[in-house]
Amino acid sequence: MEEYYIMIVILLFLALYIYSYYRYPVNISILQTGPTEFRSAMLLEKQPIVIEHNASTLQDLKTGFFGWTPTTEFNISGSDLWHKNLYKYIAIQLENPGEIILCPPVAKMIAGPIPPHEQIPDPTDAKLLAIQAKVGEIVIIPFHWRYLITPKLDVKCMGIHDMITYFLP
Repeated sequence: MEEYYIMIVILLFLALYIYSYYRYPVNISILQTGPTEFRSAMLLEKQPIVIEHNASTLQDLKTGFFGWTPTTEFNISGSDLWHKNLYKYIAIQLENPGEIILCPPVAKMIAGPIPPHEQIPDPTDAKLLAIQAKVGEIVIIPFHWRYLITPKLDVKCMGIHDMITYFLP
């Protein structure tokens, strides 16, 4: 009988932990920092982070802050398509100047113009953010935020998972 209560407590803790992934900040802002001022506690705010200056790379970020965390490095091309971040965080580093448009998870969504009419952010929503990224800057985007990279450039990305985000939709 005691094991039954322990299992219930573990399941409740797990449910609360998963629920915390779907609690998004009420006030949206972009956190800006330099490579030496960046602290992992900033990630807990669930806000986009811009690491300015061309002093660090995605590999530096991985070794400095995400050494034991499962990461995936990949390239994506900027396009007219919105991407939804399914990683706990995604770090993007542009090799050329460009714009990254961000949409928080709480923004209003509408049907897209291109079949199969995927959900895209409502362009009239005031919650959309635009970052004019310089060469070498790293932008860290939290879980479930949507992002659009313009112009059509290849960018380096690093998806940062934890054991929970592997299984969340």
